Amino acid sequence: RVTTKLGTDVTLNIRKRKVIASNGILRTIGQSGNLPSGEVYVAPNEVKTNGTIVFDGAFAGLGLLKSPIIVQIIDGYARSIEGKEDAQDLKMMLDRSGRHAYAIGEFGIGTNYKAKLCGHILEDEKVLGTVHLAFGNNISFGGKINVPLHLDGIIKKPTVHFDDKMIMD
Repeated sequence: RVTTKLGTDVTLNIRKRKVIASNGILRTIGQSGNLPSGEVYVAPNEVKTNGTIVFDGAFAGLGLLKSPIIVQIIDGYARSIEGKEDAQDLKMMLDRSGRHAYAIGEFGIGTNYKAKLCGHILEDEKVLGTVHLAFGNNISFGGKINVPLHLDGIIKKPTVHFDDKMIMD
């Protein structure tokens, strides 16, 4: 469960899903990653995410957010996306790839203490003290959503619980 003072309150099911640590160490042929490194991520169950997400940091394809994007998730899919210009732009990007682009495809936690929120999503998603949720494709890391789109959105200052144990505040 992820909550924030701005109104995020979303629950994801990651049972029987592999959590992947991106630590930047690539020692064997075929391993891959991106730089900077510093996140853990997982493909949540495609139909068991429910709640409200308030993205307040940055978003892939949009850069740093000018104002929050508020998304209602029901059974794994965005049912409403509200906000100002950034929210409208997000809807347009998702619409191009169809219904499954609206599915929550990833949950991740930033672990890189040197990464800064800067508008470049590959660094933004690594910022220590943030989490990110992505819409769209998650095939490459254990999910079932196969669309030509993967868009991460950053949430600042979250509280994260796994079952009843708080792991981030």
